Amino acid sequence: MLRHALIVTWLFGATLTTSYILNYSPDFMNLKCFNCTYSNVTFFQLSYNNISSISITNNTILQLNFTQNQNDTILINLGSMPNLQGLNVSNNKLLDLPYSLLSYPKWQTLDISSNEIIYLTKPIVTNSLHLHLQNNKIQELSDSLFQDCPNLEKLDLSNNKLKQIKLKTFSNLKNLSSLNLSKNQIQTIYGHLSLSKLNSLDLSENLIQTLSKNMFSEVPLNLNELDLGHNKLTEISSDAFIQLLSLKNFSLQGNNMTKSINSLRLPYHLKNFDLSNCSLQEIDQCPFHNLKDIQNLNLEHNSLPCNCHLNSIINMYGSSVHIKTCRNSSKEIDKALINSLELKCQPQTCDNWNPNINSDASSNLNVSTEIEKGRVRIKWMTSLIVNSFHVSISDSSENQIEDITLKYEHEYSFDTDSAFVTYHICVNALDRDDDIISKKCISVFMKDVNIITGIVAGLLALIPCVFGLIYITCKDRNYHRLNSDMQISTKPVKKSDLQQSNDKKVPAKLASPQENHNQGFQSDDDKLSSQYQNVEKLPQTSVEIPENPNNNQLTYL
Repeated sequence: MLRHALIVTWLFGATLTTSYILNYSPDFMNLKCFNCTYSNVTFFQLSYNNISSISITNNTILQLNFTQNQNDTILINLGSMPNLQGLNVSNNKLLDLPYSLLSYPKWQTLDISSNEIIYLTKPIVTNSLHLHLQNNKIQELSDSLFQDCPNLEKLDLSNNKLKQIKLKTFSNLKNLSSLNLSKNQIQTIYGHLSLSKLNSLDLSENLIQTLSKNMFSEVPLNLNELDLGHNKLTEISSDAFIQLLSLKNFSLQGNNMTKSINSLRLPYHLKNFDLSNCSLQEIDQCPFHNLKDIQNLNLEHNSLPCNCHLNSIINMYGSSVHIKTCRNSSKEIDKALINSLELKCQPQTCDNWNPNINSDASSNLNVSTEIEKGRVRIKWMTSLIVNSFHVSISDSSENQIEDITLKYEHEYSFDTDSAFVTYHICVNALDRDDDIISKKCISVFMKDVNIITGIVAGLLALIPCVFGLIYITCKDRNYHRLNSDMQISTKPVKKSDLQQSNDKKVPAKLASPQENHNQGFQSDDDKLSSQYQNVEKLPQTSVEIPENPNNNQLTYL
C-alpha cells in the first residue's frame, strides 16, 4: 500500500503528509530522478537508490539523507527546500566536492564522507558548522582551502591520504573547536597551531616522528584533549606541551618511546594520561609529583621495572594507576605483589626536582596589551610549567582595579570609561604551592580613541564656519567703507538758494565711452552719479554728492 501511495505521489504530484520517511519499497528505491511535493516532512531518507537529481517542492525538510546512491555527480534543487539544514551525501562515488551545494547559507551539517575525492581543487565556501570529509582519498590541503569557512566548529579529515600538514591551512577557522586528522599518513607538521577556540585535536594513527617545540606555542591554551597515539614518536621535546595549561586528556599510547619520559614537562591539570604500549623501560615518580588531578594513568603493556619509583607512583594514585605487571629480573610480577618484594625503598622526595630548573624565569613571561573601544585586553605567554596566574591592576592614583587568580586563561580584559589614565598591570606566574615563579609588570597609558576622534571631528566641522565668518566680515567692512564715502543728507531748499544753484548747476550726464577712455577709469562716485541722473527731482529736497576729484561735477535730483 505504501509503495503505491509513493508511486502515485511521484507521478501525479500529490501531497504526502508525514514527519519521517525512511522505508521504501524496492520499486521506489530504483528511482533515478525524483520530483514531487511533500509537506510537513522534516527528515527525508533517500539512501540506497540510484537517484542522481532531486527537486522537492512545498516542504519543510530539515535533514536530507542521500547516502549510498552510488553516483559520481548529484544535482539537488536547494531552492525548493528553503528550510534544509543538514545534507548527507556520504558513501557515494563523488570525485570532487559538490561546490554548488557548499555555499548554501543555512547549512549546519555537511557530510561528504566515504566518497572518492582525491583533490580539493578550490577553496571551500560554506557557513556550515560541521564538515565531514573523512574516508576519502584526499592527498593534500592547500593553504587557502578553508579561508571562507567562518562558522566552522567541527572538521573531520580522518582516514585520508594526507602526508604533511601546514597548520596555517586552518588559521582562518577562528571558531573551530574540534579537528580530527587521525588515520592519515602524516609524517611532518609545519608551523604552529593558532586556533584560540580549539578544544580537541586528534593526530593519532599517523607516521609522526617528531614534534616541533613551538607547535603549540601560539595556542591561547584552550586545548582540552590531545591524542598523539600510535605514531612513530621516539622522543619529544621537554617543552612541547608546556603551553597547554587546559590540557586534561592526553594520549601517547602506541609510540616507541624507549627513552625515558622523565624530562617531559607536563601540564599540572592532566586528568587522563595514557602511556600504554610505549615500550617504556623506566619511569621516575618526580615528573608526576605535581600532577595532583590525575584520575587515570595507563602504564599497561610496557617493560617497567618493579622498583621504588613505580611503587611510589602506585602509592600516589592508587587505583587510578592501570598496570597489570612489572618486570623483576626478567620475571613479570603482578601489581598486587609489588609491596611484597621488600624493595626497602627509602622515603622519596622531589623537593630538588623542578620542571623549571633550566628556565630563566625572569625572561620567560611575556605580557602585552591591546586597547580598543574603551576595553583593555591583557595577554601573556610563558615557557614555564605554571599552575595559575595572578593578575593585579591599579590606576595612577593607586586605586585597585582588579585582583584575580586565573587557572587556565592566558588573557584577561576589563572595561574603562576614563579618557586619559595610566594603568599599572602585574602578572605573576604561580606554581602548585602558589609561590611566584615569575613576575612581569607593565604600565599602559589609556587614550580614549573615541574622544580624540570626536574632538578632531568637531574642529574639522568648525573650519567652514570660520571661513564663512571671515568672508562675511570682509564683505561687511567693504560695505561700511562705501557708505562712509557717501554722505547723504536731506534739508529744506530756499527759493533764492535754488535759483543760485540753478545758475551754477551743470547738467548731469553719463560719461561717453570716449571720455572713459580719456580718463582711464571711472570712479565709484561717477558710477553712482550716473545712476542718479534719471531719477525724478524732488521739489524741496536735494541729494548732495561729494565732489569727484576727476570731473568736479555735481548732480542734482
